[in-house]
Amino acid sequence: MSDNRNKNGPSENGQTIFSRRSLFELAGLAVATATFPPSMLIANPAPSREMTGQGVSPVMDKLSTYMSEASGRELPDETTEKTKQHILDTLAAMIRVRS
Repeated sequence: MSDNRNKNGPSENGQTIFSRRSLFELAGLAVATATFPPSMLIANPAPSREMTGQGVSPVMDKLSTYMSEASGRELPDETTEKTKQHILDTLAAMIRVRS
């Protein structure tokens, strides 16, 4: 069954009539916004190496170097082919469920 209604409810004369659910969602958002002070919503910067006295571990250094250089490398042909097959299988399963 398809539901073509607007999330906020039916529209009359270009104005949206809010449903009970959307009003509860907005009320929850207002309460959450009023509850948390703005300072909690801003991330604190990570401590620098000088502040902690620790450096980056060799494993993390090797992993981050590998990850940053990965975008410049070509994927193996086998990986590309398997990815295409998995995408087609997923699409076929989605289409099969709908019919």
